[in-house]
Amino acid sequence: MRWTDGPNTKQVDAVVGVFEGSYFDGSIDYKGSVHHMTTTPDGFQRVSMGADSVHTSREYSDEAIARACEAVYRRYRGNFDADGLECPTVEQYRTGALWRTRLTGLHGWNNRNVQDEVNEVLYKHSFVLAARKSATAGRYFVTHDDGYSMMCGSGHSVAPRD
Repeated sequence: MRWTDGPNTKQVDAVVGVFEGSYFDGSIDYKGSVHHMTTTPDGFQRVSMGADSVHTSREYSDEAIARACEAVYRRYRGNFDADGLECPTVEQYRTGALWRTRLTGLHGWNNRNVQDEVNEVLYKHSFVLAARKSATAGRYFVTHDDGYSMMCGSGHSVAPRD
């Protein structure tokens, strides 16, 4: 699933995650099954999700990138001024030039750079206060998973806990 701006990835994942038909436990390199049910006028019905996993990918408009660059510039204005740097631009972000831009007093010890700072602002920012509840997604729910990871792996479970 791919979208531009709008809700952040965490908000979208909360809506579409219910449609995943499997889980992955990397500690034992195991893909397990997730079991679902849905509500119907006649009661509950067992369903099988067609997709093992749902991947999300958020893209950003030039306007969103410009706003994120301005937010980073405002937050670290003193660092930018000390290094004689102007506010980062959309072009610098899109070409990756900000990967080479490290602010004195901020990026000397943590291996980060201005591109990281802009990415973090973009990732966290949402253009909506809260994702709307999906009527479709609301009809589906996880009943249990295969339990293998709980017994033999990292203890991962997608099943709801009471």
